Amino acid sequence: NTGPTNSAALLTFAAVLPYLNGVDPLAAVFVFTLLIGILRMSFGLLRLGSLVDFVSEPTLLGFTVGAGVLIAMGQIHHLLGVEASRHPWFVQRMAEVFAHLPDANLYAVGIALGALALMVALDRYNGRLPVALGVIVLATLTAELLGERTGLMRVRDIAAVKAGLPVFKAHVVTPSMVVRLFPAAAAAAVVGLLEAISIGQVLAIRHGQRLNVNQEFFGQGLSHVVGAFFQGIPGSGSFSRSALIEQAGGQTRLANVFFALFTGAALLTVAHWLNLIPVAALSGLLLYIAYKLINVERIRQVWRISPRGDTPVSYTHLRAHETNC
Repeated sequence: NTGPTNSAALLTFAAVLPYLNGVDPLAAVFVFTLLIGILRMSFGLLRLGSLVDFVSEPTLLGFTVGAGVLIAMGQIHHLLGVEASRHPWFVQRMAEVFAHLPDANLYAVGIALGALALMVALDRYNGRLPVALGVIVLATLTAELLGERTGLMRVRDIAAVKAGLPVFKAHVVTPSMVVRLFPAAAAAAVVGLLEAISIGQVLAIRHGQRLNVNQEFFGQGLSHVVGAFFQGIPGSGSFSRSALIEQAGGQTRLANVFFALFTGAALLTVAHWLNLIPVAALSGLLLYIAYKLINVERIRQVWRISPRGDTPVSYTHLRAHETNC
């Protein structure tokens, strides 16, 4: 599943920061997104996807494990209902979060662990029933019944979800803006493709399929070109959303199409309820995704049969995820 990610958001912020005090800072976001789309489409047309064939399975496994660990650790502050650390070093961030353990919101802990327990208990039904949706609805109703006295953080407290769909809007593209944003756009285009292809390769290997990398490059670029005209921001493949769709039973590209359709329908009909979802419930859901991503048995198999030279590579990719947490 493709959409906004931590790394894409950080790169976008760094690129458009000089324009934030301008007349129309959204014009910079438009140009930045459009440039990334054009570059990614060009990579696909030039058939640069063949370079991905040189990436080994242990490397992809390390990428997956790293994603799972950091997704889980990144949700601890939401599980505890405490403020997130802003320290740039991952280990220090975790230390500061755990230092707030005595201040944990027990309602948040209960809802998060309850959501996680339900997801694990109902795991066998995930491919046939909308278990994740049911868990989130139940958590939201529980939070509403408990009332505001719980101090639970809701989605609206982070950023309110507005009803309706994005509208078409084009901004003026100036040569000077293109020149200034191009280096950052090139970096974001490559980083985003590496994320998307790594995720795609992991899922393809897991299901015995073959990924058309050049088509993925072109599709990623086309989505950004179109999205730029509808107030979209750059993104890439998302491990958490892709894993959730997989666990829900998605097997083909149509799963993402239905994901988009249902998301649009939700924005038009139940945006108010989306704002009431407790963030702790979402953290429990993401902890479940992290748990499913870390395939301990496969790690043991790779450790036993892979050349020892591959092991440091997997470890390096796990550590590289700290920049995306």
